[in-house]
Amino acid sequence: MGLIIDTPTNVTEQVQALKRANVEAVIRYEVRPPGGAWKRLQPNEAKAIGNAGLKLGLVYEGPGATPSYFTQAHGYADASYALDRMAVYGQPDNGIVYFAVDYDAEPSEVQSSIARYFDGVNKALASAPRKLRAGAYASGFCNQYLLRQGLIASRWITCSLGFRGSRAAVQAREYELWQTKCDTHLLGMDVDLNVANTEDWGQFVPFADGPVPPVDEQTQTGDASWYDDSTNADDTPVHNATDLSAAHRTLPFGTKLLVTRTDTSQSVEVTVHDRGPYVRGRIIDLRPAAAKALDMIDAGVVPVEIKVIK
Repeated sequence: MGLIIDTPTNVTEQVQALKRANVEAVIRYEVRPPGGAWKRLQPNEAKAIGNAGLKLGLVYEGPGATPSYFTQAHGYADASYALDRMAVYGQPDNGIVYFAVDYDAEPSEVQSSIARYFDGVNKALASAPRKLRAGAYASGFCNQYLLRQGLIASRWITCSLGFRGSRAAVQAREYELWQTKCDTHLLGMDVDLNVANTEDWGQFVPFADGPVPPVDEQTQTGDASWYDDSTNADDTPVHNATDLSAAHRTLPFGTKLLVTRTDTSQSVEVTVHDRGPYVRGRIIDLRPAAAKALDMIDAGVVPVEIKVIK
């Protein structure tokens, strides 16, 4: 049996060397923008992994070591984002995506805020046409509690056996994945080593059923909403009364878009300066000035087509 590694490093240039080093699966990271761009998996990287005959596993890691982050709303937003991204990598229905709880959570935290976070994750996953299962990268105690509550389908034990319940879980083989060694190196990359206790821990062949889709389509259709908070993810100044700007989940900052209401044919040109929306079915969030140009302030949500123009 080959090695299972997880790494924050883009492995595109190393896939053949990894195969020669007896690696059979690579677990890579996802995180909702604007954070974590340096470790985010890319579609062409996923394709290279598949072309080399390797399997891919996926873990979503936001501020996983920050207890206050674990809310139901964040769980829903993270899983909604993960659903969109996993489709980009060709993950099949009924696949597993892990969500990281990267600290030794107190039992009271697991039973309250972390459970609510995974409740939000499951609500998002259940609302989607394609089905994914949730897994947790966490302590033995956290994993066992979430499993008993029906909030996860797969347990990935962190390499910190001093975390609550982890040593006992490993000894009893109560896990699907166990991170056996952290912060090591392979082929000049920072990697962690893992072992599996099941044949299906969520690994898959990227794009087994088709070609690589583009990261971002030049034209998208869906719903638009509007918002008026005071910050942009790219740190540009906000002038809600005049800015023809918008939030998009993945398009690069500075991308110019033509947004057209498909029910009225009204159009406006906007520039992407922010990230969002994370509600299923919505593809763009407009600042008030752009929303007024589409006459959608009262409606709140309208059907649109967005097209990259620059």
